[in-house]
Amino acid sequence: MKRSQAHANPLLLLETDPDASFRPRSDILDMNRSHSPSPSAGKKNSSIPKFPAQKLKHKSVVDQIRERHRLPNPWRVGEVVQVIVKGNPDLRGRGGQWGVIVEVLEFSCIVRVWDGVLQVKIEQLQELPYSLSQKKEMQAISDRLAKIPVQNTETSIKAFLAGLGSIQRPFLTQTEETLLTTLESFYNGNGM
Repeated sequence: MKRSQAHANPLLLLETDPDASFRPRSDILDMNRSHSPSPSAGKKNSSIPKFPAQKLKHKSVVDQIRERHRLPNPWRVGEVVQVIVKGNPDLRGRGGQWGVIVEVLEFSCIVRVWDGVLQVKIEQLQELPYSLSQKKEMQAISDRLAKIPVQNTETSIKAFLAGLGSIQRPFLTQTEETLLTTLESFYNGNGM
């Protein structure tokens, strides 16, 4: 094949000349630029399906591996856990909060925290090193916090409840106990 024939079809040059280096050639690029757009270039091609970018959900590598290698969820209902954010924007501001698992799903858990419930992936939960009696105490505190309607409370009360939702010990101090009892009687009694 002659070199002039290869220039007529740039792909032939790559296929037939083993010494040809793979680099963009200006004559090929100029040839592509010289083509005028087709008359239907401005029109949408209805035969090609278009998907909005926000509707496409790409699965993370971890999710893909999980679907291939299904392992049982290691968590159990009633366990006291701590939420770890690990770069999850949905959990921003929740780092260090403790909660009680109320439902175990395939790849996540429903965790009751001080202001409601969250669905948290299993790798974003950490077991707290409490004894059985300490876990029962934390479950009782969680039950008490769940009875206070957070939506109707003042900002200072929410801050106090958020502090209780982040304590790093399995008990309440006497002051915390007194304030929580007062809040319970106010919101669950005749006060609200």
